[in-house]
Amino acid sequence: VNQLSELPAKTAQLTSLTQSHLRFTHLGYFLTEIEQPVSDEMVVEVIGRQFLWEFRYPGFDLTTQELRLPVGKPIRFEITSADVIHSFWVPEFRAKRDATPGLISELLITPTELGTYPIRCAELCGAGHAAMNAQVIVETEGDFMAWIELQGGLASGSTAEGEQQGEPPLEEADPGEVSESPDVNGSDLFTGLGCGACHTLNDASAVGVLGPSLNNFSEIAATRIFSLEPIAYTKESIVDPDAYVVDGYPGGVMPADFGERISVEELEALITYLLNQ
Repeated sequence: VNQLSELPAKTAQLTSLTQSHLRFTHLGYFLTEIEQPVSDEMVVEVIGRQFLWEFRYPGFDLTTQELRLPVGKPIRFEITSADVIHSFWVPEFRAKRDATPGLISELLITPTELGTYPIRCAELCGAGHAAMNAQVIVETEGDFMAWIELQGGLASGSTAEGEQQGEPPLEEADPGEVSESPDVNGSDLFTGLGCGACHTLNDASAVGVLGPSLNNFSEIAATRIFSLEPIAYTKESIVDPDAYVVDGYPGGVMPADFGERISVEELEALITYLLNQ
């Protein structure tokens, strides 16, 4: 009876601990207090995908695969997943949260030391799990705001670049023409989108083996499907990856939402990059 009577109190204690506030120093991170959300905290949405992390800054209308935080600023991470269960883990934080489809887990931190820290997925999430890595950069407030402005993500600014210029939806793009914008780097897209988790590509130092190698891809694309030009084949393989599954490799593995996640300009840059291999 005594043990049962203590159960609600223990449960409440554990619930509070899941909302704990962490501060870190050069010696590591330590629990300082149980803290309610503060008025000046910055929200960062964390979305796990096979096999990359995506970060959204709703206050700045910005989505990126790069996580940057201003030093001394209270941060509230809202963590979820777009596919399977992942686990958001920065080892130096001494804390991690599961990223579960349909659920949001919160993690409150205040970074107090400048530096760059690795991000890992701590939940086995598929064949590309080991390559699901990123980093968090803790920098000064000035550097952080300069980065935000560089990304064109200030909420007070204009609409997204694609909407500004009236770019057609992905399905309306001409499948026979593609050109890379000088403002979009295909190599960076390949890395940022996590393509190297499943594909080998020497130019990007990628060694994934779940999907086919992309070395000499221009030659492969030219002969893969007789009725398709290399540009059209490459585009179709990105936006509808199960349309032409290479023999010996599983279908249903590559994310099928790249057509929704990247702009026409980014898609063209990625195609151009691959066809230059």
